[in-house]
Amino acid sequence: MSQKIKKAELLADGKTKRIYNVEGDDSLCIIESKATITANDDPSLTREFETKAMAANITTCNVFEILKEAGVPLAYKKKLSDTEFLAEKCLMIPLEIIARRYAFGSFIQREPQYEEKFRFDDLLIEFFMKTTNGRCIFDEKIMALALPVEDPYITDIDKKTWNLLQPKMPYNNYASFIESFNSKMMLDGRFQIDEIRKITDRVFHVLEYVWLKLGIRLVDFKIELGLTADGRLVVADVIDNDSWRIKTEFWEDLSKQSFRNGEDLSEVEKKYLRVMTLSNDFELTK
Repeated sequence: MSQKIKKAELLADGKTKRIYNVEGDDSLCIIESKATITANDDPSLTREFETKAMAANITTCNVFEILKEAGVPLAYKKKLSDTEFLAEKCLMIPLEIIARRYAFGSFIQREPQYEEKFRFDDLLIEFFMKTTNGRCIFDEKIMALALPVEDPYITDIDKKTWNLLQPKMPYNNYASFIESFNSKMMLDGRFQIDEIRKITDRVFHVLEYVWLKLGIRLVDFKIELGLTADGRLVVADVIDNDSWRIKTEFWEDLSKQSFRNGEDLSEVEKKYLRVMTLSNDFELTK
């Protein structure tokens, strides 16, 4: 780590990363990856492998460097070490944005008329309310309390009223409805959904391009955005091998999905290191 950039107090200790203040600069933070890998919001499934923190951080930094080159607005500043990077502090927006090129996972549970591997010619972008223990907090204000599922799926995202639905149930099933939400509570003029959509589309197309050059399919990903102190909307948090589905031309999974599917942890570790190594070769030039 640079001698000029030092950790101060711990701001947050999450499942896969820690966030620290920076000594002498309240506008920045240090994000440190942990060795843990999680699955399905079930703490009993959490495991560790020695190289996870390094693989996650280096992959994230390579992703953000290529996005920076492409002109995408980022909280990321620079890599500090094999397990840490420097970022601008943000007010995180409690929305999880998923972009899909192919139909996989929970999408098929919501839209069972689609077969796995169906390709969307136009990128599909979906929105979910980000929750912890059924609660959604934004800028110290309660958005939702005691929701029955984590990260409910949002429909009518461009309207004043969002409908929150069970994320793993056909959306047209009346039983999937949870509750309605007044979007003004969250948006309140600070950001626009269409701006989030445009940034997400740009990020996906950049990463899809650099992965295709390496012979890898970017199936889908999830990202989060935040607001800087001066109100800029930026890609924040991390984008690593936990964040996407990527597959070889023969549809072999190289991402966290392998862990969710019960693959041996030693094989999962090999995949994370392979992805880290591949990400070192990201380039935009043809």
